[in-house]
Amino acid sequence: MKKNAKHLKPILNLTGFVLLGLLLTLTTKTSVLAVMAQIDAGGYNTVGLNSDGTAMAVGDNKYRQCDVDDWTDIVQVTVGAGHTVGLKSDGTVMAVGYNAQGQCDVDSWSDIVQVSAGASGGRHTVGLKSDGTAVAVGYNAAGQCDVGDFIDIVQVAAGGSHTVGLTSDGTVVVVGSCGYGRCDVESWTDIVQVSAGFALTVGLKSDGTVVAAGCGGIEDYGQCDVDDWTDIVQVAAYGRHTIGLKSDGTVRAAGLCMAGQCDVDSWTDVIQVSAGWIHTVGLKSNGTVITAGCGGWNYGQCDVSDWKLIVTDNSLVYTPVMPCRIVDTRKSGGMIGASTERDFQLFGDSSTISAQGGNSAGCPAPSGEPFAAHINLVAVSPTGKGNLQAFPVGAGAGAGLSVNYNTIDTNLANAGSVKAVTGPGPDITVASNFSSAHTVIDILGYYYPDDGFLYAPVAPCRIVDTRKTSAGIIEAYAQRDFRVYGPSETISTQGGNPTGCPSPLGEPLAAHLNMIAVNPTGEGNLQAFPVGAGTGAGLSVNYNTIDTNLANAGTVKTVTGVGTDITVASNFSSAHTAIDVLGYYYLDDGFSYSPVAPCRIVDTRKTTAGKISTSTQRDFHVYGTGGTLTAQGGNSAGCPAPMGDPLAAHINMIAVNPTGKGNLQAFPVGASTGAGLSVNYNTIDTNLANAGTVKTISGTGPDITVASNFSSAHTIIDVLGYYYPSP
Repeated sequence: MKKNAKHLKPILNLTGFVLLGLLLTLTTKTSVLAVMAQIDAGGYNTVGLNSDGTAMAVGDNKYRQCDVDDWTDIVQVTVGAGHTVGLKSDGTVMAVGYNAQGQCDVDSWSDIVQVSAGASGGRHTVGLKSDGTAVAVGYNAAGQCDVGDFIDIVQVAAGGSHTVGLTSDGTVVVVGSCGYGRCDVESWTDIVQVSAGFALTVGLKSDGTVVAAGCGGIEDYGQCDVDDWTDIVQVAAYGRHTIGLKSDGTVRAAGLCMAGQCDVDSWTDVIQVSAGWIHTVGLKSNGTVITAGCGGWNYGQCDVSDWKLIVTDNSLVYTPVMPCRIVDTRKSGGMIGASTERDFQLFGDSSTISAQGGNSAGCPAPSGEPFAAHINLVAVSPTGKGNLQAFPVGAGAGAGLSVNYNTIDTNLANAGSVKAVTGPGPDITVASNFSSAHTVIDILGYYYPDDGFLYAPVAPCRIVDTRKTSAGIIEAYAQRDFRVYGPSETISTQGGNPTGCPSPLGEPLAAHLNMIAVNPTGEGNLQAFPVGAGTGAGLSVNYNTIDTNLANAGTVKTVTGVGTDITVASNFSSAHTAIDVLGYYYLDDGFSYSPVAPCRIVDTRKTTAGKISTSTQRDFHVYGTGGTLTAQGGNSAGCPAPMGDPLAAHINMIAVNPTGKGNLQAFPVGASTGAGLSVNYNTIDTNLANAGTVKTISGTGPDITVASNFSSAHTIIDVLGYYYPSP
């Protein structure tokens, strides 16, 4: 997929980079790092990294710093004045080139998530560890390797004789030589990326503006003249010039330009930039590499015209399937014990799936092994209060798709997407926290890189409300068919929006719905499935007379043609239903999905603002740096969006410790309440959850609004994935 820079805004990945071609996110099966294409410029050489983990280099090779042809399994490269460093997917590091000061002595390093080689004459190497501390080797005359006190760091940058660390709260620390003012960063806040040059420190702020320190005295070549830069998503410094990548894929430059290194005004469609001593390198979205500079000091570092790096991304498209039961622990394996975990396959033949208690005929994945799956997770007959949590194998509990349970509500359900682990062996882990419970899991669809449907999020629109129809409640064991889109006369007869709910790109192949069970007459469940599919598996909402408005959001395959699209069955008792559409899937048009390891973006219990009060609203970001998300009570290391500003986010929203009955509702900033992703709550069920997709607002401000209706409640929100423009 081509990354559409128009939709990008400054973000951090786990290592603090805003390198839009580099994705350093934890994968799931082996807890290693994944890679995307990247370029880096050094003194007189250029290194390129393919997304298959191989590397290439051109330019000055006096110290063998370009000898990277045999490197494999690399996830990041960084180039110093005479040495090149590579970070491997297992967190170890390798280096080649000049080593007189020990800057290549990195063989013993482990658990590293980012590396930086000293810029512009710098002869040291710095590594960021996964726990937020740092290590350094090499020349230390100015104290540039004294990083032992670095804590809570999300990115490091090695300059000529100083080292810069970006902390999770958006502030910056520096060690080493402070000549020319390069350490004057104490007042910096809200920083999302840093870069270091010879006598220069540059910081990118979350609003897309740039700050710089250094350039004092004889070292003022204009490289700090960045005050008027806006809409920047990445900065790069090395020698005496500074480069800024804008969100539209164009590039800015400032500083010493005598070799032509600032001649970037005509560049377009760039997704990453890097600055060398006298040259500048840009990676384009099609994998080609462009350069500026090299005039007068040409060692071949600009000879990249034949390069075409392998550029890939995590974007996937969706294939809905007829609902198929992949797990039923009541039939195999027994309850998942309190505080234990169990692994499952998301697809397979009859022997594989039946061994999990699933469909005796198996549940095939239509295009082979999927990269993610959309499931309906049900908690059955728990022994007490607690929750089930589903996440990729190896990811660890803490965030993910969740279903809270208790002994009153015996069959609560939640539908959402879970990233899968590729390769032989199980795909997802289900943990039962605090008590024991059975689980039933139905598969609703799969995500693949190429074959499937694209998603178009919409402002939430109510398509069904049986309370407003002459047909009324759906009787026990009865079914009713509905349209998932249509004009006013179609939707209003279903009790929906009187002005209709249009499908933006015509007839959809699937719809993402938020289904609510309202005022049931007893215990039971609502189940939604394609017309003609038959009940038994599908998107479900369990209900009882205590919880009168339980909700579940998920995707339902639709039936094409002129008739109705989906069937809703009410099992065991009668109930009304209200259904909001959150988006549609199409064959050719829409957005593709990028699943991520579950990451907590909101926990109001950890914020000074506290609970969302009765009938009030609060806005949140769905991704961002540690500083941004910590303010929301989220992950202190941040939750990166892998390809910048998303068009929609798939979230798991939990209502915690409400003061009474009511509901939380999530919708795009600026969209009025009334329809959206909802979680109903009461004082008995203290941690109910619902996972679904919410359209986001692009730009630098918050993305979604969460309203608490009728009572006050805390909320926890985990992000499960993001949607981006299709190719």
